Amino acid sequence: MPIGVVVCEDLWFPEPLADTVRAGAQLVLVPNASPFERGKHAQRDALLAERTRESGAALAYLNLVGGQDAVVFDGASVVADGDGTVHPAAAAFTDQWLVVDYDVAGRRFAPVQWMDDGDESMDALAWRAVVRGIQDYCGKNGFSKAWLGLSGGIDSALVLAPWSMRWGLPTSPRCGCRRATPPACPTTWRCSNAPRSA
Repeated sequence: MPIGVVVCEDLWFPEPLADTVRAGAQLVLVPNASPFERGKHAQRDALLAERTRESGAALAYLNLVGGQDAVVFDGASVVADGDGTVHPAAAAFTDQWLVVDYDVAGRRFAPVQWMDDGDESMDALAWRAVVRGIQDYCGKNGFSKAWLGLSGGIDSALVLAPWSMRWGLPTSPRCGCRRATPPACPTTWRCSNAPRSA
């Protein structure tokens, strides 16, 4: 079976895929390093459906997963049949081994080992992007601990929450996260609540 490859942004234009199919490809792999953006999954799925219907080729869209400095890649790889059917995306922000069967005659995929995403709401994906970005940034840079400045307000809780997903709560023995309160707090209430929020 002839297999073609179009890389990342080439899929956004019809010509590269059309040229690949004219050269004989029936299945096209699309390796990507496409960063996470709110709302991008729906846009990507619509594009995959359009390209497969135009070309008749099945597509395997394979995206990088993980954080790299200020950029986070969501993974969420997806396959689309030659008739335009787009299968549910793999779980976002998760390293996983994905396996599909492919029917050459029908140009259709059948997911075998494919953990799809239970919650693809924009808020859930944005939260997982922040957590994965922190985890990978710390892990790839060899950080064994981090200091967080907490005042005890709602902003402290918002800062602490994704960090606790990486290292646990500061009261946990496994935690590499340390808290610091400002030397002069604007209110007694906020200063007295900083240790509790941590």
